[in-house]
Amino acid sequence: EAHYNTDNRKVQFQNNVVLTKNADAQRPAGILKTNSLTIDTQTETAETQDAVEYQYGDSHGTANGLVYDHKKGFLNLPSRVKAIIYDPKNL
Repeated sequence: EAHYNTDNRKVQFQNNVVLTKNADAQRPAGILKTNSLTIDTQTETAETQDAVEYQYGDSHGTANGLVYDHKKGFLNLPSRVKAIIYDPKNL
């Protein structure tokens, strides 16, 4: 489900939110799953307080909440992070 608020230009996704990113020449495929996600189209940020599961190439993990800033390319997993991270250069 998705709801767009025209006043604040935010999109609220709810109930089984799944984001996917296809692999390209420089980066592996990625997938993120959570129960809700708010995207601010003006600031190009996304956030949730719910549990998240993610996979990025061979790396994967879980966390409680996330904040992503697209302009800065910065992902913050603020609490209870559990991750297995693989460097593709060392595989």
